[in-house]
Amino acid sequence: LHEDLLKENEERKKSEQEYLQIKQQMTEEAQQLKQREEELRSIHESLLTETQQIKSREELLTKENEAIKLDQEQLRQENEQVKKQTDEYNRIREEMIKEAEELKSREEEWKRLHQEALKENEERKGKEEEYNRVREDMIKEGEELRSREEELKRVVEELNKGREELQKENEERKSKEEELRRENEERRVK
Repeated sequence: LHEDLLKENEERKKSEQEYLQIKQQMTEEAQQLKQREEELRSIHESLLTETQQIKSREELLTKENEAIKLDQEQLRQENEQVKKQTDEYNRIREEMIKEAEELKSREEEWKRLHQEALKENEERKGKEEEYNRVREDMIKEGEELRSREEELKRVVEELNKGREELQKENEERKSKEEELRRENEERRVK
């Protein structure tokens, strides 16, 4: 009986040790699980933050794309305006060419009248006076034509300057669009 009790004692001690080992092992596993949960929670929060940042970036890119569309529309309207101004300049230029041809024709007529007036005598003084009036009118018209030519040159220079500025703005906008496209591609890849 004593030996049985001793044997039973030994077995109980062995069972207690096994129980303590199992309990310690479960405690360690519980701590590891808790630590893993903390890591997962941290990763989840980080993902939430990144998602919010991506969403904010998408909203910003959307706004920038809308601004670019507005800029493109404004550029289109400005280009149309420049085209209208160019057409108007060409129309005025053609009119001035016609006026110059008419003036040349009138100058030739004046020269012919002048030759005739030189050949005529004192009885044709009235014709010489008409010639002088025509000559003064033509000189005045010539001065006005030169003044209009100077004004046209100034308008052409302004149009050319405006066209260069528009080309520069177009290049800058194209560069900005390309940069936004690259950022969109990078965001989609991520």
